[in-house]
Amino acid sequence: MQPASGNHWRIFGPGKDEQIADAPISVGVPIEITGLVVSLGARQVLHGVDLLVRAGEFLTLLGPSGSGKTTLLMAIAGFALPDVGDIRIGSTDITALPPHRRDVGVVFQSYALFPHMTVGENIAYPLRLRRTPRAEVAARVERALALVQLGGFANRAVASLSGGQRQRVAVARAVVFRPRVLLMDEPLSALDKPLREAMQIELRGLHRELGLTTVYVTHDQREALTLSDRIAVIDNGRVVQIGTPEELYNRPTTAFVARFLGESTILPVEVSDGAVRYCGRPIGVADISADEDAQGLLIRPERLRPLPFGAQAPKDCNVFRGIVADTIFQGDSVRIEIVLQDGAVIALRSQYAKRAATPLPQRGEPIDVALAHEDAILVRRNGA
Repeated sequence: MQPASGNHWRIFGPGKDEQIADAPISVGVPIEITGLVVSLGARQVLHGVDLLVRAGEFLTLLGPSGSGKTTLLMAIAGFALPDVGDIRIGSTDITALPPHRRDVGVVFQSYALFPHMTVGENIAYPLRLRRTPRAEVAARVERALALVQLGGFANRAVASLSGGQRQRVAVARAVVFRPRVLLMDEPLSALDKPLREAMQIELRGLHRELGLTTVYVTHDQREALTLSDRIAVIDNGRVVQIGTPEELYNRPTTAFVARFLGESTILPVEVSDGAVRYCGRPIGVADISADEDAQGLLIRPERLRPLPFGAQAPKDCNVFRGIVADTIFQGDSVRIEIVLQDGAVIALRSQYAKRAATPLPQRGEPIDVALAHEDAILVRRNGA
């Protein structure tokens, strides 16, 4: 298998026919969505969505059940028609085009494989719909199977495959006809945790190999962080924040985004006159100008560190005093739950060291914890 080069597809196509194998295609095209409103029955699901998916990027739509992320994906695919708005792939307005004319590959949550067809026949199906020559069909199916590490499976029955193998067949079928865009709707949700994590790494490699613009739907935050170039967080039919995994995790703008991407506690703070206060005490933060409407302080468990009780506060750190509510051993780490003086509960998580010089804090003990100013992030509490 050779890597993609320029605008030439070097993965699929008959090995003996370099003209076909080298046929130029449109890969890495942008998707532009403007003012998209979609209703399902009497309920409006998407509310004026604007979104630009960059050419060749892996963008994940992340949100809770019912947020509208799958509806947005289905609108791009052509299975959900908008009330208002436009969708463009590259320079083509596809808003009114039927699904089969949009030139997109789709991997559904259920895989949607035909049980009466063999693996090879399933993968060949979109090629036959496009009246691809028989000799080219056979070669492309073979290459697609090799791409998803299922070489030699063409004559297998779908019923004989494991969940992970069916997922690979669904991906092969979605890309075998050289689409301009790949859409994936929670394709790993039915797999067990070890296989799901392994497949995430394989999908990263597949995207890197193909260079296709990919839109992926999930409600799994770790999956989104692992796979994505950028993540669009969706809530109640709107994109509430979009950015790289690092940007969204380290600089969420709302309590909703902070809680949906990682474990967090939001402490109520007062922001006025260029200062932040929690329970009347000044708090040093990373950037007070980032959001003047902020009312919450984001606390990530891994950003806290324990201090000797009563010790002088380190420079450029906030110190919180409380009582240990519980100490939980989690194998490679320890989680310490702490009740602060105002009754709020925060958690500290640190790597577990078997031969640590100091014993683990026990329930009922007083404890001080430090949060660096650079890790103290202000967020809006609305949308929580």
